[in-house]
Amino acid sequence: VKEDPFEPGTFYISTLYNPPYDIGNSRPRHRIALLRSHDGLNWEYMADIDRWGDISDGGRAEIMQNVNMKLNFSKNYVFPSFSRSEQYENSSSGHNVQLARIYRFEKSKLKAYDKWPQEYVIDPKAITHIEAMPTITEYKLDEEFDPDTVNVKIEYYDGSSEIIPLSNTNYTTPDTKTPGEKKVTVDHNLFRDVYTVQVGEKGDWVNPFKDVSADDWFTDSVGFAYTNKLTGGTSENEFSPEESITRGMLVTLLHRAENQPKVIVAPGFKDLEDGMYYVEAVKWAARHGIVNGYTETSFAPNDKITREQIAAIIYRYAKYKGYDVSMGEEIQLANYNDFGSVDKYAISAVKYVVGANIMTGKTERTINPDENATRAEVVTVLQRLLENN
Repeated sequence: VKEDPFEPGTFYISTLYNPPYDIGNSRPRHRIALLRSHDGLNWEYMADIDRWGDISDGGRAEIMQNVNMKLNFSKNYVFPSFSRSEQYENSSSGHNVQLARIYRFEKSKLKAYDKWPQEYVIDPKAITHIEAMPTITEYKLDEEFDPDTVNVKIEYYDGSSEIIPLSNTNYTTPDTKTPGEKKVTVDHNLFRDVYTVQVGEKGDWVNPFKDVSADDWFTDSVGFAYTNKLTGGTSENEFSPEESITRGMLVTLLHRAENQPKVIVAPGFKDLEDGMYYVEAVKWAARHGIVNGYTETSFAPNDKITREQIAAIIYRYAKYKGYDVSMGEEIQLANYNDFGSVDKYAISAVKYVVGANIMTGKTERTINPDENATRAEVVTVLQRLLENN
């Protein structure tokens, strides 16, 4: 499934299928389908593309594998492209034939079929999900990664499942020579899962930032965010801890903490600039109720974020994760001199982050809800949230 970057909210699928054999033809008609949806849920059958041609000298070919099924877009056209490898029977050495095709469809002229020309039947044993199940997620520096400590759960369309060893999949081996959290990617029959392992102590990190010193109050939190790849620096050797953070930046950090899941249903915000780093994060957060816009069409990703806005987003994220958000319900905000400045929508959120010690007041008597937050403050909030849940 791929969203059209020129028409946000419009999605396409391209796929290959085999209709019944033609009369008098000894090989299937390998046809290509193009599907379109305007909500990611309901699909229209838009195109039934012509078959691959027979090999010209009469040799029989059978599809052995299909690779690189892609969709590309321009403002006015959608381009499905396909390549495949065929075994050519007339070849004494068993050579394969590599074939590729690119099709072009003008979007404005695509019309949906009245009915689908092919009935799709799902194999009950078609894989629907895989999940890595590691028993060891912490390694010492230079300790060898052990794939025998990981099983992979395979879930099927009919509701059944089975457990297979990691060695029966394609997986990446984490680098244990440097400290930090490392990703292990598991691929099996076109499905993927990613999990993390911790190498070395969580405090072990090589600090590349000249504006973060060992005795700064935020150094450990910067290291946490950096080694977990939540954020880098503003340059190769600067973190800019006192720089204000934007709404789009905060949502991006939470999205990265979730391994950057994709969503196909876009929110109605009109101010998300195509290609910007925050777009997928805002779509994900809006989809799960973690963020709201200023209006139904405005998110303002480049606005500097205030402390009470951070509290509200953290509170909704905690509820999304199933964390206990009851902590802080007994907090008396009246004990803070500026409690009257907390907007009504953020009162429960501020109580939670203060009660759970995720965010503290600027002083013992002030919360400063309208003050813009810095990069150092935000990575500190995230470290407290993620490490304590």
